[in-house]
Amino acid sequence: MANVWVMELLDAPADARPVVHPPSGPRRHIGAHEQQTVFVFRNYGARVDKQKPTAEQRQAAFTRWLDYVRFAGGDLADLRWLGVDWMISGPGSQVAYPSKLFAEYRKGDENRVQELLPHVAARGMVSYPCLATFNLNDDEKPKFGLTDDDILVKKDGEPARIFGQTKLDPTSDKVKALFVRIVDELAEQTAANACVPGIGISIDGFFTLTDETGYGANTLRRYERDTGGKTPSAAAEAYDWLHAAPERLKHWQAWRCAEMRELLTRLRDAVRKRRPNLVLKVALMNKRTYEFLRMTDAEALDLLLGQGIDPALYRDDDGIFFAARSCYEHKPKNKDGTAGFNFTHGVADVPTRHGTGYHQWTGYWEQAGVFNCLSRYQIGWLASANLVPLGRRILETATYHLRVGNVRELQYQTWERGLAGWEHHLRRFAAAFRALPVAEPRPFKGKVAVLSGPPADETLWVSWHGDRLAVINDHAAPRVVRIEAAGGMMELGRSRKLRPSDGWIELELAPFDLLVLAAEKSAPK
Repeated sequence: MANVWVMELLDAPADARPVVHPPSGPRRHIGAHEQQTVFVFRNYGARVDKQKPTAEQRQAAFTRWLDYVRFAGGDLADLRWLGVDWMISGPGSQVAYPSKLFAEYRKGDENRVQELLPHVAARGMVSYPCLATFNLNDDEKPKFGLTDDDILVKKDGEPARIFGQTKLDPTSDKVKALFVRIVDELAEQTAANACVPGIGISIDGFFTLTDETGYGANTLRRYERDTGGKTPSAAAEAYDWLHAAPERLKHWQAWRCAEMRELLTRLRDAVRKRRPNLVLKVALMNKRTYEFLRMTDAEALDLLLGQGIDPALYRDDDGIFFAARSCYEHKPKNKDGTAGFNFTHGVADVPTRHGTGYHQWTGYWEQAGVFNCLSRYQIGWLASANLVPLGRRILETATYHLRVGNVRELQYQTWERGLAGWEHHLRRFAAAFRALPVAEPRPFKGKVAVLSGPPADETLWVSWHGDRLAVINDHAAPRVVRIEAAGGMMELGRSRKLRPSDGWIELELAPFDLLVLAAEKSAPK
């Protein structure tokens, strides 16, 4: 049996959207990311198994998807317009806009980007058109002016591939130029829409540079050309030689980080030529792990440097916005499915002028348990079990990254259904998150007392953001706390008034919870 979902309906679809009390000034965003337009059509009413959806079916599916995201409390709806099924179906199966660069791969003449974005704007939402997973078959490289000199090579000397396709080396001048053309073309298609804050890319999809890739002979020659350094010519020998001495590794990483800095700023500049206030959103790659893991700051920095990202090069940068990503998956030895993602401080160390974000992958290739590695029960393609966090665990990474990194954006995605099953928990959390001003946190100087639940520690976080107070319970157990208050306050996530008793306000906090409070006299009416 497959594709059977059993859920308890806690919020009827007919219920009103959560009431949001946004602050003045810049706002935080929370929502979903869909991998492909075909998944939107399949999951929201425009079946594509037998025939191509009509324009009316596409419009209906897009609007149902956006309304569903709003029902769950979100105002962010990102969609990938190029890539993903490229690696399965060949180039162009996901070119959903009039593209000159990929004209020969276009299937149909519709402009799905412009079909979606007016509906995004009409709902007061935002959407980053995204690009990911750009790889090429060997015989396709010449079509884009590339040769074997431009591919990404692993430390063992073999090409880095996915599904048989070759990954491209982002330190190659020709690859950089191609990536700039791709990003520029999508920005050209979308920049006129005010609901588009920028263009999104992901390091692991668009570039896939890691500590163990990027050791091709031509890459090493570019390193020697630019730095005057000298390395062994064979990939394996070069890798071992560079990693054998800290100073050599530091020098190598500095060069790669400078190359990535050049590429990302060129992409940013291309986007901003289309509209001066557009940003380049970059999702950083994270370790995929099936174990509970908290990296130290040093480990997180090593992970970033291995991708060619040096946080020091981007501090207070303008026009580039970084988001951390982690993947929540299962293995039989992690049957509970409550701690399968990893945490990192790393993204908090890349605070550009636009702050930082966090993207949560859950249940990668969700239902099947692909290759028998993700399922609770090892029964292959008939796998059946939660590949996703249980209950309020979906919010664990949100409360953590809000507390640690003061993230401005939270995004949920799977292969197809990024929010399914968590709507009830997300609705109030999203309303609270969107009510929290974008501001540096200031300590709450009043007293905080724990009446029940775990004693106060770093997971109980109370801080001012502008004129609003955030109370975070970043713990798996509920807490009841009370805080000093001079007068009445409003809890903005549920639009409810709180009256003090003897100078205290009592608050009930669910596991992994966020409450946002405003003084009653300044609270929204």
